[in-house]
Amino acid sequence: GNDCDHGGHHDACRRGHDGQPDARGERYSHGDEDCQHELGNFWYGPYMSAVTQAVLSAYCAAAAVADVTREATDSFSFLTANTYTETGASIGTAVADRLVFVAISGANAAATAGIDSMTIGGVAATLASSVTRVGSIASYLSEIWYAAVPTGTTANIVLTFTGDTIGASAAVYKVLNADSVTPIASQNTGSVASGNVSAAVTIGNQTAVIATAQCGVDTADVNITWTNATEDFDLAVDLGGIFANNGFASRADTSGPGSTTITASPADADTDANKTLAIVVIQP
Repeated sequence: GNDCDHGGHHDACRRGHDGQPDARGERYSHGDEDCQHELGNFWYGPYMSAVTQAVLSAYCAAAAVADVTREATDSFSFLTANTYTETGASIGTAVADRLVFVAISGANAAATAGIDSMTIGGVAATLASSVTRVGSIASYLSEIWYAAVPTGTTANIVLTFTGDTIGASAAVYKVLNADSVTPIASQNTGSVASGNVSAAVTIGNQTAVIATAQCGVDTADVNITWTNATEDFDLAVDLGGIFANNGFASRADTSGPGSTTITASPADADTDANKTLAIVVIQP
């Protein structure tokens, strides 16, 4: 035990449960009166009280950080000039901390322009990742936007691209448990004249990843396969007898693998082999 002086007199002070050194509490002898003071910072093992267990469990649950989750809820394609509205896109069950991500890839008749702005359910969206590339018959783009949309199960998604004619596809994702101030941990893009398109990102613990690729133009709607991401949608836009092929993929990791190269591989791109890729990593 530990001897200590309380006030102006000497008290025998010993730690433990019934004198045992289990650090459950302190027993003080004050004259003829004994009292035991339980110290929460030292409680553990078989002597922890039910009240303490409940308090500590609640504290730990509140302090725990949940994994970021993503759910692909909808997709759409379009070919039009200046603006496009997708009416009533599914954004999943309403949740207070929900972010809605829209990934988009396609072909633009203009030189290198992408999407000028986007709203999701009337909320101005933030551009998280963007890349464009000039090809032989058009310029190509891959972009990822997001907005906090806590209410509703559907939303109108409005894209503005003044002066441009764009044929593109988009995927909609519901994301939960992301950081409310800085949800994007990192982003990267890829751009190639031919072959597969790749980019590397650092995937941390409890994160989610969303990726979109414009995989060239072909005389057919071709399949796109992914490495280190799970395919969500494989879409194509008919540009008038030729097809802009666009892919969307994602993943979520409780234990992140660190630096990871994500690759989109189209079966073919016989009309224009230029390609673009955008990736975001979303953190808790």
